[in-house]
Amino acid sequence: MKHTLLISNLILMLLTSTAVNATSDTQNTSDTTLASVFSNSIQPQLKKFHPYIHLNSFTYSEPISIDGMLHEWDDDLHSGELAFTQQRISVGLSHSSGWSLGWISRYDYFLEFTEDTALLYHQGENDLPASRDYHYQLFLRAEHAKSSGPQIAYQTPLLKFGPEQSHQIKVKIQIARLTSNQLYNGSIWGEAILLENDDIEAQLNIDYAYHEDSLFDRPLTNTIEGQGLSVDLFADWQFKQWQVSLTLLDAYYRVKWQDNPFTTAIISTDTRGVDENGFIRYSPILSGLEGNKDFIQKLPLDLYLNTAYQWNQHWGSFVNYHHVASTHFYQLGMEYFSLGKASYFLAYQEPTQALSLGFKYDTFEISLGLDSLSTNNAQTLAIQLIWGLN
Repeated sequence: MKHTLLISNLILMLLTSTAVNATSDTQNTSDTTLASVFSNSIQPQLKKFHPYIHLNSFTYSEPISIDGMLHEWDDDLHSGELAFTQQRISVGLSHSSGWSLGWISRYDYFLEFTEDTALLYHQGENDLPASRDYHYQLFLRAEHAKSSGPQIAYQTPLLKFGPEQSHQIKVKIQIARLTSNQLYNGSIWGEAILLENDDIEAQLNIDYAYHEDSLFDRPLTNTIEGQGLSVDLFADWQFKQWQVSLTLLDAYYRVKWQDNPFTTAIISTDTRGVDENGFIRYSPILSGLEGNKDFIQKLPLDLYLNTAYQWNQHWGSFVNYHHVASTHFYQLGMEYFSLGKASYFLAYQEPTQALSLGFKYDTFEISLGLDSLSTNNAQTLAIQLIWGLN
């Protein structure tokens, strides 16, 4: 009996020990397997993700300095019919497969006007006398949007050809789902004249939509918001020392505003009357309509065509063309390639007469463009900061 109990205890101990060892081996095997899966599968995939930050800002004002435009036009007036600013910043992650996902925030403002409009506004803001017996032909068109949203992009080689497939064309499409909370869209037009007796005769037509009524201070209670899409297209061709790239920003831009406030009005000062003291008085008449409507906002295509050629190990040159808001910009530059991945470039742009200085290293790039050494007098300001590829 004692022997039977002894054998039973030995068998029980053996089974318990085997179960513990089996559990331990299973746990060790499981841990080893998980570590192996992470190191062999997940970790290499994580290394294929790369963060990126892209900042682009371009501001251009024909009739007055940028600083003057921001400070009640307190500066010298030049000829010109256009002023705009485009500002974009995007952050996100890109993958070696060609996909990228991020967030974009942007601010766009375009103003087109006649030189008479700029002249009359400059005279009014600076308490300067208006020109007598001169018919001011007035026109102002504004397009403004402030928006942000998620952004997705995909880049892929489209075509390889030539000797040993040395020619390569890459294309990329970038789509953003935008939410906008600021809007100006519309025009003011008409004419005004200052008579010899300092009387003013003017008639203005106004038709514009807005997120805030800056002309008539109309009280608004509803939250103003637009929803839409923007699509950017990119193409890049490389062959030996040549590189040509085409960029179409806002190739498609549509933001739908629902139940958005608008005003259409006519202002006329050609109304004379005599007051109780016998003096002639002018009582401007404002007639029009305030309401809400649905409409779709569009922004102009922003096109870049860049060509670069590397002459030798250290020197290259490039020619860039930029078209936006019916204006053409041409840029000619030289680039110096130092040892490693660093390079420096200098460029000159017409018609802005702006000089740009820049530095590149691998996927990092920074540049600054100005048409005046004094930032207070600058009418062109271009800033670019790139870290990583999207």
